[in-house]
Amino acid sequence: MKVAVRKAAARLAARHLPPAEATALLTAVGRTPGVHPDVRATVVGLAAVLPLTEELWTLLESAVAEGPEPARVALLDVRPADLAAAHRGRFGELVARLPFVAQEETAYRALSELALWARYAPAAGTALVDAYTDLSRPGNVWQVSSGLTELAGSELPHPLGGAEPGSLLHEVVARLLALVAAGEPEGGGRGGDLPALRRLRSLLDTRRLDHRTYARLARQLADEPLVTGARVGLLARAVDLTASEAELDAAVAELSAVIEGRPVLTVLAAEDLDEAHRYGTPLGDPTAALAVARTLGEDGGLVPGLLAVALTNALGARQGWPDACRTVLIALRRHPEADVREQAHETDLSDRH
Repeated sequence: MKVAVRKAAARLAARHLPPAEATALLTAVGRTPGVHPDVRATVVGLAAVLPLTEELWTLLESAVAEGPEPARVALLDVRPADLAAAHRGRFGELVARLPFVAQEETAYRALSELALWARYAPAAGTALVDAYTDLSRPGNVWQVSSGLTELAGSELPHPLGGAEPGSLLHEVVARLLALVAAGEPEGGGRGGDLPALRRLRSLLDTRRLDHRTYARLARQLADEPLVTGARVGLLARAVDLTASEAELDAAVAELSAVIEGRPVLTVLAAEDLDEAHRYGTPLGDPTAALAVARTLGEDGGLVPGLLAVALTNALGARQGWPDACRTVLIALRRHPEADVREQAHETDLSDRH
């Protein structure tokens, strides 16, 4: 009962006392040796949304460094909108420290909050990079990869948004590529089985970015053969169906060059191309994309032919199978390569409206 009473008293003090008196009281309670962890957590949570003085900052910093764990969790209940704009950066720096000092459950939660604070505190962005590239952390760091791709796909300025050199996403990819190139533990023993490679592939398997960012990431992977599959997926997503015919030709040519002579990769590339572009609102003018599909089919080769089928299927599904898409697909059923003909015959046009 005493704990509940003290928590209620702290809330009343924060709500009704003048700020200076409330600050003094909360600071005194927070510093009391042996105070119950739940009382301290309540005090920390209240302190975070009062006008922050140096005394209160000291209390918050102590909660990060020393706990107890409920007090650290209380910090994670605070949102940027709860704070004056001038305090968000400093508070974000506190959140950025939590993944490296808190217990596992709290640390995981803190990881999922870092993207929210990165726009106010560069340390939060740095923490995302450090956490994802720290292979001693458990493999399940989806909170970090989600935060990184959320920021990269946002409209936020460099270094938060995009994948240009110096950006958060570019730095993570660079660090993981360096670990892959240096040689990794294999076999699933104590060091794991290719942990950096698997973490890199997982990060890049995202649908949150725009075609320009996918293209930049694909270029960053160009020198590492072990990530060719991931690069193919990025190049397929980098194709912009709203671009000019010349730009589309160039994008598809880059993809074709990577998969030439790699039949398994070619099949995967065709699947990626279809999946990446069949969904979404219909194109205002699919003429350029259809022209590229038609040209690929007329090439006569296996690689361009399979890409032509994939692109035509994606366009057909997206546009509701207009006659122009049907015509291109039917022409592909007469392609000189048997595998292309077979793939073109797989699509049943009778139930397309």
